[in-house]
This record gives sequence, C-alpha cells and structure tokens, in this order.
Amino acid sequence: MRQIAMPVQFGVMAAALAYHTAWGYEARLGPKKAYEKIDLGALKFPERHPLAFYTPAEIEQIKQIIATGDESLPQVRHYRAFTANAEKWVEEEVTIDPEGGAYRNLPGGLCAKESTALMHKRLPNGTWLRYAAEPEPVSLSPEQVRLPDGAWLHVCPTCGTVYQGEVFDSYARGVENLHFAQRIQALGLAYAFTGDERCARRARQILLGFAETYPGMSTPVNYEDLRLNYWSEYMVSGYDLVCDSPAFSAQDRDAIEKNIFRPVAENRTRAADREGRNNRGAHAISQAAAIGFLLRDREMVDYCLNNPQSGFAYLMANCVDDDGLWSERMGYHWYTMRGLLNFTEPAYRAGINLYVHSRYRAMLTGPMQLLFPEGGLDNKGSRIPVVHYAIAQLRAPDPRFERVVASADLHSLPVDVRTLWLIPDWKMGAPEAPETLPSKNFTGWGYAILRSGQAPRQTFLSISWLDHAIYLGHAPAPKFGVIYHGGGRLWTPFGSSAYTTPQCGGWFRKPVGNNALTVDGQKQQVSFGRTVAFQAGPRLQIVEAEEDQAYAGVTQKRALMLADGYAVDVCRATSDEEHRYDLALRCFGELSTKMGLQPRPGPLGWRAGLEYVDDVRSARTSETWSADWRQDAEHALRLTMLGGPATEVLVGSAPGRSPDDRAPFVLRRRSGKEASFVSLLEAYGSDPAITAVERLSPREAEETVVKVSRPEATDYLLVSAGSGVCCHQDLQLDGDFGIVSLNQSGPEAHYAQLVNGRRLSGGGWTLTATLPGTLYLECAADGEYLLATGSDTSGMVTLRARRADGVRVETGGGGPAVGATVAPGAVSFEAAAGQTYRIAGLSALTEAALAADPRPAAESVPVATVAAEPPAATVPPIQGKNRVRNSGFEVTPTEGDPWLVENSYIEKWLQPKFSRDDTVAHTGKRSLRLPAVTWFSPITCDMWLHQRNVVASPGASTWTLSAYVRADKPTKVRLALYGEEPGWGENDEGGVSPTFEIGTEWQRISVTRQFRPGITSVGVVVKREHQAFGGDVWVDDVQLEEGAAATEYAPDSWTQARG
Repeated sequence: MRQIAMPVQFGVMAAALAYHTAWGYEARLGPKKAYEKIDLGALKFPERHPLAFYTPAEIEQIKQIIATGDESLPQVRHYRAFTANAEKWVEEEVTIDPEGGAYRNLPGGLCAKESTALMHKRLPNGTWLRYAAEPEPVSLSPEQVRLPDGAWLHVCPTCGTVYQGEVFDSYARGVENLHFAQRIQALGLAYAFTGDERCARRARQILLGFAETYPGMSTPVNYEDLRLNYWSEYMVSGYDLVCDSPAFSAQDRDAIEKNIFRPVAENRTRAADREGRNNRGAHAISQAAAIGFLLRDREMVDYCLNNPQSGFAYLMANCVDDDGLWSERMGYHWYTMRGLLNFTEPAYRAGINLYVHSRYRAMLTGPMQLLFPEGGLDNKGSRIPVVHYAIAQLRAPDPRFERVVASADLHSLPVDVRTLWLIPDWKMGAPEAPETLPSKNFTGWGYAILRSGQAPRQTFLSISWLDHAIYLGHAPAPKFGVIYHGGGRLWTPFGSSAYTTPQCGGWFRKPVGNNALTVDGQKQQVSFGRTVAFQAGPRLQIVEAEEDQAYAGVTQKRALMLADGYAVDVCRATSDEEHRYDLALRCFGELSTKMGLQPRPGPLGWRAGLEYVDDVRSARTSETWSADWRQDAEHALRLTMLGGPATEVLVGSAPGRSPDDRAPFVLRRRSGKEASFVSLLEAYGSDPAITAVERLSPREAEETVVKVSRPEATDYLLVSAGSGVCCHQDLQLDGDFGIVSLNQSGPEAHYAQLVNGRRLSGGGWTLTATLPGTLYLECAADGEYLLATGSDTSGMVTLRARRADGVRVETGGGGPAVGATVAPGAVSFEAAAGQTYRIAGLSALTEAALAADPRPAAESVPVATVAAEPPAATVPPIQGKNRVRNSGFEVTPTEGDPWLVENSYIEKWLQPKFSRDDTVAHTGKRSLRLPAVTWFSPITCDMWLHQRNVVASPGASTWTLSAYVRADKPTKVRLALYGEEPGWGENDEGGVSPTFEIGTEWQRISVTRQFRPGITSVGVVVKREHQAFGGDVWVDDVQLEEGAAATEYAPDSWTQARG
C-alpha cells in the first residue's frame, strides 16, 4: 500500500523586487521613461452585462454557431464541455474552506521524492486509511488510521507516497478555490448560452460563499500570487455572465463586489505597483483593470491605464523595447500578452481601443522577427500564438497580422473561454510559405540573429550578448549562448525546464547548457556585453560581441559568420592568468566522430552543469577534427574544429529539451592565458558540400589561417590573436577576423570581409580603414561591385581600380544614385553605417579604403554588482594519514581557514550561510552544517565544501576521499577528488562520485581515484547537490588517505597542532 509522509517545512523565494534590483534587471532597463497617457474621452461603459469579454450581441452570435452542431468548431466543442460540467456542478454542494490557501506555498503541491505534482482528495467522515509498509518517519499506527471529516490526502501519482499536514493541506485548499472559480466561469457560460437558472443559482452560491468566507479577502484565497490572477480572471468572467440573472439580488451584488472584487482589485494594484516593470506587474494590473471595467469604475480604470508605477501606458513605454519585445525575453513575452488580454478586451468593449497603441502593436510584430526558418518559436516546434493576431486583425487590421492568421487553423483559434466570440470572417487559405526574414541585431534584448538563404531551409544562427536578462526566469541567457538552425532543422536545444526540476537551475541556466564558454568551472557574474561588429551584408552575415565581466580577469569575444552554406564560430578568451576554457556544443541527433575516444569514468565534472553529463568519452589532439550529428537520412550537421594548441575533446550525453530527454554533447577544452576556438558548422543532407578544411598557420601559432575548399570556391579565414595581426603569404589581416573567397575559375577575389579591423588583403584586393571597422566587398559581375558597411562603420570610401569609366554608385539593389567623386582609376563617396552600395564602371578593382568617421561613444553599461569569490587562503599541505586540514571542523580559525564554502549562484540572498554546529558531531565537539537554501520552491541550492592543495603531488597513486554526513531529511550529496594537470587545468577524471542519498543517521560516503603521473595540487569537495526538496546537511570527519579504500578516521595534524 502507500506510505504517509510527514509534512516538511520549506523556505520561500526572496521577493521578486529584491531579486530584480540585486540582479541588475532594473539597471538594464535604465531610467524610467516618460509616456503618453491613454485618453479616456471615448470611455463609455456598456449598460448591460456581460461587458468584459462578451457582449449580449456576441452571445447571440455564438448561440447561432452552437446551433449548427458542427463539432469541428471550437465554440461547439467548448459548449459541449462546459455545459456537461455545469450539469454536474449544479447538483453538487460547495463548501468554501475558511482556512484558505497559504501564500507562496508551492512545495505543498509536489512529491518530495519525485518532484511530481500531487493529487489532492478530501476524505468523507469516518474513512479508514490502510497501508502495509511502515511510513518513515511517522508516529501513526502502521495498520490503520481513522481520518476526521474533511481530512486531506495528497498522493504522488508516480511513487504512490501519501502526504499529510498543513503545508500540503493549505496548498490543496488554494487549488480547490481555483477550481471553484473555474466552476463559476463554466456555470456563467452555460447560463449565458442556455438560460438555465440553475447555473446562475449555483454560481451565486459559490460567489457568496467566497464573499462570506473571506470578507475583504483577509485570508489568502490561493497558494501563490500568480494563481490569484487566474482566480480573479475566472471570477470576473464568470460573474460578468451571471450577475444580471434574477438569481442575484441587489444585496447579493453589493456583497460580492464589496467583499470580493474591490479588495482583489486593491490587492492587485498594490502587487503591480510593488512589482513594477515585469510580467508579474503586468498580470496584476490587468486583473485590477478587468475588475474596474466589470464594476464600471472610471477612477479604477484610469489608474490601471495611466498610473506611473504599473499602468498600461507606463508598461508599454518601459517594458517594450523599440523592437517590440518584452524586456524579460521570450519566456515572458507571450505570458505577458495573455495577461494583457484582460486589459485590452474589456477596454475595447468600453470604447478604448488599445490595439492601436504603437507599443502594443509592436509586441505583435516584434516576435515575428524571431521565428525560426520554418516558422517555429522553440524546441518543440510551437507556433506563434495566432489568437492574439486574429483578435488584433479584427480590432485594428494590419497586413502583417493577416499574414500570420492566413495559414492558421481557424478551428483551433480560441485559446480559452474568454475568446469564444472570436469568429473570423475570413476564410482559411492555403498555407503560405514561411517568410524569409533578414538578419537583425535586437539591441534592447542583446540578441543578434544571422540569417542566410531562403525559408524554410534558411540558415539561422544567433547569439545572446547583452546580459542574462532574468537568470532565475523562464528565459535564461548566459553570455554568448548560441542557437543554430540549418538545412530545415533546429540543431541546438535551448530554453529551460520547469522550476520544479533540479536541472532548471543546475543545467539549463549554465553556460555549458547554452553552448557558451565556461572558465575554470566558475559561475558567470552579472555581465553586460556589447557588439563590436554587426553586418547583414549581401552574401555574408557577421556579428561579433565582447565582454570582460562574466569571469574575473577574463575578456571574451565571440564572432559568428554565415558564409556560403556554412557557419563560422570564433570564440576567444584572454587573460593575464592561466585558465581552463570549456566550450560546449549540444545538438539533436546521433553523434559520430572518427576520433579515438576512450571511456572516462563518472560524470564529466562536479559543478557548472558538468555533473549532468554522463557516458563520457575523451581524446586529446592538436589536429583538425570533426563530429557529425545525424537526425535522419536527409538531415545532418558537421562540426569541424580547427587544430592548434592541444585540445581535449569530451563527448557525452546531456539533458536535451527537458530533464528526461538527452542530447549528444561535445566539450572542447583548452588551457592557457588565452584560447581561440575556431569552428565550422555545416548542415547537409547525404554529403557535406565542404570538401576540405586545412589549417595553413602553424598549430603553435596564436593566430589562425584556414583554407575551406568548396566545389565552386576556396575561402580563406583569418583569425587574429591578442596582437590583432595575422599573416600568411599574400593574406594579411590587421583586425579581429577576415575572410577572402576566391572563385575556382581565377585568382581574383569573389568577395572579402574585414571585421572590426584596419586592413585585410588577399586575392588581389586590399580593404583598409583608418579606424577599426567592418567592410565587405564583392565582385557581383564583370565591372560591378558591391560594398557594404557594418552597423557602426561609416565614412568616405575610395575604390581604386585599373580603370574607372562611366562609374555609377547606387544604394542597395537598384536604389537611388549616390553622389560620387570620380578620378582616374578611382571613385569616392560617403558611405553610411549598415548600408550596401552597388558600384558599376570599375575594372580590375584593387583597393577599398575607408576614411572612417569616429564611432559614437559606447553607451555606458552597469558594472557587475556581485564580485567573484575571493580565492581561498593559501595553506600548505600537511603530512600524516589524513591529509585534510581541519577535517573535523574543531578549529574556527580567525584567518587562514583551509575550507572554502561555495555555491553556483551569484545572487546575494542565495550565498552560502554555513555554520559550525556545536550541537551535532560524529566525533569531537562539532560538525559543519550546510543549510538547505531555497532557490525557487521546492528547489534548493547546491553548496559545497572545498579544500584546495591537500596533496601537492600524488604521483601515480590511488587515493580515497571519505566523509561522514547526515541530514534532517533525505538529501542528495556527492564527493569530488580532483587535481591540477599542467597545461590542462583542473582534472576531475574518475574523481567525481555518484550522488548519495543520505538520511538522519550518520553514514560514511567515499570515492576512490587513481591519479596519473603529473597531477599536482589535489583538492577535495563535499557537495550538497542542487535538488528538489532535501534538507540541511552536516559534514564531519573528512579524510583523504592513500589507498583504495576508506579506513578508520584519523584526526589530522593541522587540527592537532592547534590544540
């Protein structure tokens, strides 16, 4: 049978406002912007209910559709569902529990073992619960328990565990209240379409039950703030449909409005003002607005539209950027739009058309620029939410909205019962081909998309460059994360999982889970990057970004380029100190490589997300190598990594779209003061188009010169190092990056691209700039050339050729003529930033020289508000059997503590709050306690004890790390034993234990590792894992000893020397 688990007490997440401030979200948004208030001159409340989401005329129109009985229509399907439920609910008595829900009690809805949503059930009086196994721990009889009337049971559908206690009961009461509100909505719809007064009477009973049980909403009606918005939405829409029924007296309406709706509106406006510029604020103020329209309260409506803290006009000005994107990224854009429907629809019926607001319309056009080539939005192929475009097309027509709707399945348009009135009067046409979108740099988000070719097989390559946006949210964006879509397929998983999974914070928010660079296994600090080059040219698409705050003392640059049929990725990092650099790539498909990979024991690492990568194989090489992912016979992807300094290639299995999904994973690892990863990506069918990739520069050289052979051309890629200079024979680069492409038919260049540089020469051409700039030159036809400038490059361009006869300069493809000065063998003209020019009348061009305009001063960006962790004190190794200093935590040093306590978060309120505990010990007088710190209920943070330089040089020997651990509830922990490998950095191979689940009794855990020769500076780690639930962990008697097994614990000499 089932077990009964006792209630567990959980912490709550810190206030969202504090989070936004501490993480730099408000700093990124900048000063609050002025806005134009919404004019209420046309406001006129309808005289009859319903008036919020329906009008009486719309109800009648829907009745006509329902009368057709056509089950393919959403109105008919919804009608069948809610009338069937209403028929059941009109006979069912409802009792509102006076206890209400507990605010922010998310853990009460989840199983502590599985992190699965619980099923909640009230038991009738006198129910006996029988079970066979002894619950652990619980004080109830193992044979039978009689439960009182109305008691709750909370059952995990996965493992069958049954939970009892207030933390679970209060959550269930909140769920029950939400369900009662949904009943009101369904009963209201059934009443509106059938006129059945039983539905109105039952809705009245529930509404008055809420009004009488929670007068003034003094008791939390729900278990979480966002759920209160949903509860309010159901209540408003349902009451609006029934309140004119004879079942309601004037006194009933007064009690409901006074005790429910006005207090909820006040609560929501306070919440919105507190939250400010984010999705929660938008949802809260939208609910207050819906109530304002419901109650015909002009003052309330005016406040919700125009107040300077959270009003609609304020949010549009301060949360929607110039590209039309919500400031918290796509993980919140559509969620916010869903909430704003509670604003826009009631307002429209009252004479205020918010659909014509420029920023609201931009929220619809903006996401259209983000779509993948086949029209999808995410990993799962989700389409753009058409319902918002269908509504907007009816309210304020726009050809762009019509295009979105034209190929949609109109039978499935309504997303919920608020939009059953949506009956488009256009007919569904043949599906249109996906639109071929241009490359674009979204400067508000700090997100650049490069596009090449025609949809749906257009190549898509993006980089997130500004900041993390919301690190804890649904849209993680670690610095310089990359997404790739090519050949009609998405290759790189991206996004996040549910908050209730450990991988949400442990993997999906880490650089390693976003195809980004990790340095020394460290966490990224708050970092505001910048683009140094962006060019959407006629043939090549380029973006380069840099930053120097994510990792202390490290500057990283990443340049992406889309060329003819392939992508180039140049990721560089420089520092004054030695570091280990890990660059990840995770793709869908079956992975294969010709490298001689060898199995590697254990997970890939113990932190930075590497602990989620298993089935690891590795090899080391200085040569160029490749790996292929294949999804099916017609879709494959090849990664070619240029040789150079020695590279460790690590291949494994990592989380894919979700924690349960897996995707093949490649990690490229280098070490040194700087590292330059130059890679090519090519999506192909049966065979790649690239026939050869050859490194021309010496492997030991810091700069890289690469020859890429294709059937129609040969491309030369030049990537500089710290000096910015790169040369090979007649190829010369003074800049970050360059490419020269030669036709197979002759020596003259076909095109050349200089990125953020002063000079590029090759193929008979020379491109120069007086200041670092981005220039593109192409021979389009005999005597015709194309020249394009980067987004921040402008000035006087002079083209020199052997002949210049009848020269013409035009913008773009056949655009207006440009004034030019022609001289013998030369033409000069002013080139604007981000523009393409066609030049005719030149023969045998030799040089394009730019007298560059000074670049505008870069906008200042906030500096990281949280500093990197200070290094641990340098404490020399000790001798003796046990090499761990202060292994029993008996000494509390005032300085020189050999232990460092860390976690993987940078938020101030999540930093480790460890303590030495004088009340709990395995031996001696004390232990060290690592508390469970809630990241987001029910997920608790990782945290680890870390001691460096425990053994200076173990040689080719075997060592065992052990520790005694216990917890106040089942908790996952692990050990790690690593060393420093000269030339490679931290080496974890074979030293990361599996996870151990520990309980309330002391138990000893251990890991044994065979070190290879050359390893130095051995370190030890005792780690509390990132997990759902879990408790406080106590650690004592840590021991590192030579040998293949843990032996009896021995106090260490460091402790003994201190008495």
